[in-house]
Amino acid sequence: MGAVTLLGISRLALFLLLLSVPVNSTVNALLSPGTPAPDFTLSDPYVFMENSSPIPFGIWVHVATFLLVVFGVLVVERVWCRYLCPVGAIFVPFNKVSFLSMKVDQSLCVDCNQCLRACPMGIDNVKGIGSSTDCTRCGKCVEACRKGAIRYGLGPG
Repeated sequence: MGAVTLLGISRLALFLLLLSVPVNSTVNALLSPGTPAPDFTLSDPYVFMENSSPIPFGIWVHVATFLLVVFGVLVVERVWCRYLCPVGAIFVPFNKVSFLSMKVDQSLCVDCNQCLRACPMGIDNVKGIGSSTDCTRCGKCVEACRKGAIRYGLGPG
């Protein structure tokens, strides 16, 4: 049931880390009366085009983030869905109590691991199918199972 991680950071922790930067600067500005509002113009390309100054630091941060995501898309399968998608991070706690689940009949399972090879989310254990917080219930494992050991069911996995 290993959680999907990127460099040892879970999906939810990575999402919260990325979210903390704009939220933190906004909260600091709101809690400190008399200070100006956060200035996000450093990363605004239109402000950059009007300015004749050297490239601001904010632009480099965005370029580096963009290149990191593009690199991730080329190297890691479904990097957006597995590590960066905010919707997935929000829904992770609800996977354990979902009404739609995947059931694995262990008496029919022959441990061929075809289901795990077909899994786009990288679940690495048959017991993780349907019960892992990373399972999106896409049904690829159901299609891959030649013995029919995996099926959809109602109620928590």
